[in-house]
Amino acid sequence: MPNFGDLNQTIPEQSVIDKFLSNWNYYSKISYENSDMSSRVRNFTSDPPPPISESNIPHRLVFTHFADLFDCIRSAANSSSPLLYNLAENAKHTVNLYAEIWYDVEYVFLTDDDCVTVVNESMPELVRWFENPMLEGMYKADICRAAYLYLRGGYYFDIDVLVVRPYVAPANTNFVTVRGDGWPENGFFQAFLAAEKGHPIIHKSLQLMLDYMNSNKKHYLGPMALMESWVQIANITNATTAQSKDGVHLLAEANLMELAKLLPYPKIMAYLESNFTTMLQQVPVQFGDRCQFSAGACNVMVMDELDETVYFYSRVIGTTWCGKKIRSNCTTAGMLAERLKMAKGG
Repeated sequence: MPNFGDLNQTIPEQSVIDKFLSNWNYYSKISYENSDMSSRVRNFTSDPPPPISESNIPHRLVFTHFADLFDCIRSAANSSSPLLYNLAENAKHTVNLYAEIWYDVEYVFLTDDDCVTVVNESMPELVRWFENPMLEGMYKADICRAAYLYLRGGYYFDIDVLVVRPYVAPANTNFVTVRGDGWPENGFFQAFLAAEKGHPIIHKSLQLMLDYMNSNKKHYLGPMALMESWVQIANITNATTAQSKDGVHLLAEANLMELAKLLPYPKIMAYLESNFTTMLQQVPVQFGDRCQFSAGACNVMVMDELDETVYFYSRVIGTTWCGKKIRSNCTTAGMLAERLKMAKGG
């Protein structure tokens, strides 16, 4: 329930209150859509065979944000930002799904203060860059996730990744991330990153990020630094054709709006042919209808190419990356079905 604070304060105009409540109603729809999307795709697609044994990556889920969003849920602080509350609900959704398969699951939510501590422990030279007020939050998250995973290990998730089903690293795997859409030019999609404590690829990425910051190349942080460290540590000569090996497992992004690229994946194509709209993220609009949204990072899923299991969607709806700005003209299911037909050469 929204908290209007001190009743002795000046009461805001009715239009302001209406807008406040409207935003809450809207993000309630968003939260429902995200949860329903996860459940819908999970039920519609097949589960992978259970692993015979797991890797040694700890059963620890790691999130970062400038504030502890789980504390937002526990307090009245959520009332001022329905978007942040929506993201907190999504992170909680991730924890709940993993709790169904891991009895010993734990999670850690790293605030900026927590990040300073772990960065100082792992690579102190990066602290001054992390604390630079000019460094954007996404770059701070790049540094923090690497620092924490190097020190402790675990499974890192951006708070706006939509988990369809939990990914569990199999035995003999000590590093997992995602080949980004447009690989290799765009590097890794490191919104999901799992590693054992002290992994050399993670350590090398910290060293590279320090080098980049000292050279005023902050745009190389994160995805490109992680890919370059993998190339160096794993002695990769051709990233385009490199496969999962030597303890490294690479999932892959797949854009559902680029159907021609999905033709090599018969299971995914069969899902799309059976019910195309089931796989698509749909953005609620203010007046209660639903609208297809194809821009940004909507409708980009993360799968394991080995068995075509769908694990995540790259972004939940309702964020800057997916559906925060609604298009006025909705793309119809009929037009999308026509795209599918054209992609197959029909």
